[in-house]
Amino acid sequence: MHTTSAIAFSQELTIEEYNQLHVAVGWQPVAARLARNSLDNALFMTVAREDGLPVGMARVVGDKGYILYIADVIVLPSRQHAGIGTRMMERVMAFIEGYTQPGERVFVNLMAAAGKESFYTRFGFTIRPDGPLGAGMSMYYGRD
Repeated sequence: MHTTSAIAFSQELTIEEYNQLHVAVGWQPVAARLARNSLDNALFMTVAREDGLPVGMARVVGDKGYILYIADVIVLPSRQHAGIGTRMMERVMAFIEGYTQPGERVFVNLMAAAGKESFYTRFGFTIRPDGPLGAGMSMYYGRD
């Protein structure tokens, strides 16, 4: 059993740390130029750190209008089921609440990893397809 140290939150993450988190959960690393742009252009980012090391992260990206997308919700496998993801999502949702002014609505999107959908339904997200909402879709595009 892992002993629990205090989790601290920041908004700072290096490219190397970003890719270490990606690889730890089985995702592909991101090219340095693209990773830097991704981190620099996030509307909001929260990084969970334990003993100074990143153990999780989540970002909000968007068009600075009504479209928001929650991306890169990652918790190291060894630290999952310890409430870190929930605390990060609470911070993400607080950002969205502060971003939205009275009388405004924003469209918040995400792509849940397979089997993780119920985690997001706790925060009010709907599993798609549902009624008029079609399936979420994605594509990886690359050039050699």
